[in-house]
Amino acid sequence: MMKTKLTAVALSLGVLAGGVVAPAYADDAKAGSIAEQTRQDLADWRQAGFDEASAYALSQDVFSDAYRDRMAKYQELRQQRGK
Repeated sequence: MMKTKLTAVALSLGVLAGGVVAPAYADDAKAGSIAEQTRQDLADWRQAGFDEASAYALSQDVFSDAYRDRMAKYQELRQQRGK
C-alpha cells in the first residue's frame, strides 16, 4: 500500500514538473525569435544608412532629404522581410 502511494506521488510530481518546464522552453524559443528579428531589423537599419555616425548627424533634422531617403530605404527593407 505504501509503495502504491509513493508511486502515485512520484508520478504526480513528475507530471507537474513537466508542466513547469515546457513553458520555459517555449519562452526560450520566443526569445530566440525576437532576438533574430532584432538582428535583422538592425541590419536593415544599417543597410539603409543609419549607422552610429550618420544616425547622430541625422538626428538633429528629421525633416532633411537625407533622413527621409534613409528612412524610406529602411522601411522598404523591413517590408521586404515581411515585418
